[in-house]
Amino acid sequence: MKLKHLLFLPILVLFSFLLNGQSDKIFGLNFANSELRFTTMDINTGAIEILSPNPLSPDIFQQGVSDFDPIEKRYFYTRGSGNGQQIFTVDALTGLTISSPSMTVDNDPGDNTVSAITNIAFNWLDGELYGMNYQYDGSEKLRLAKVDLETGEVSLISENPVSTIPFMPGNSDIDPVNRRYFYATPDKIFTVDLDNGEAIYNTTINYPMTGTQYTANLTYDWQNDIVYCLHFLSVPNPDPFSNDFTSELRLSTINPETGEMLLISDDITSNDGFSMGDCDIDPSGNRYFYIRQNELYVVNLSDGTVINQIPIDNQNNAVAPIINMSYDDLTQPPALPIVMDM
Repeated sequence: MKLKHLLFLPILVLFSFLLNGQSDKIFGLNFANSELRFTTMDINTGAIEILSPNPLSPDIFQQGVSDFDPIEKRYFYTRGSGNGQQIFTVDALTGLTISSPSMTVDNDPGDNTVSAITNIAFNWLDGELYGMNYQYDGSEKLRLAKVDLETGEVSLISENPVSTIPFMPGNSDIDPVNRRYFYATPDKIFTVDLDNGEAIYNTTINYPMTGTQYTANLTYDWQNDIVYCLHFLSVPNPDPFSNDFTSELRLSTINPETGEMLLISDDITSNDGFSMGDCDIDPSGNRYFYIRQNELYVVNLSDGTVINQIPIDNQNNAVAPIINMSYDDLTQPPALPIVMDM
């Protein structure tokens, strides 16, 4: 029996909060005039509301590096790189910055940190923000880490590198119940233990088609223990006089133990132009969201069909109306503290 089933009854009350009352809001950042402002978007209309009265930060943001705390209504994102990287915590109800410390690596084995923490994922059961520490000393090294949101201190959990091959931005998520962290590279999917930072699975992805293929916009359904992603396929342009390539996106699942990727639908969900990391999932509503250029795609988890394709309102003539999106299906925060017998 999986651990999540063993824990189901003790945390049933918390899960009931997460299943009741959908606000149908997506949270993210509006990027205009080299400034970032916290923003909400109505899923049904694409209407944008910019909550931050002042810029949260200038640009140099990292695309696909954000997450959301559904309990305390906090939004997290990072910006910068190396010693200049910051972790931002934003009040999702007001758009005001709660904290924005610079990040430091307390047990860095060498002065070679490229990114103190990237591909962040928040565990709402232990209140910690996890991600990958990215170092380079002639080769790439990724270690699981967590960051103190108030001080910016990054603690490395992995004693040894989990992998030494390039990761893909925005291809990560967390299983808060079984305490696992997922991230994908072009060839592999990794399952990492949150407690010791060791790889539980280090699995080569078995892609379902032929051609140039990638795993894009990975997200995890904690209610049903399923990893979803977009299958990205690059194919030659059918025009015989063209040397260009076109891309095709299909909603898929991927088994982190075996690496088997299964297409939910053989039909194309959309063509190229998606934003890496701009995706999230609504398990109770059976919906997967991702942003393609200036449109929000709402996709059925069961059959991969597009439920809706909504133009995003572009306020401020933004370069990106909304980036680094996260979905919240709670209309009101539950009473705190929540006490759970684990």
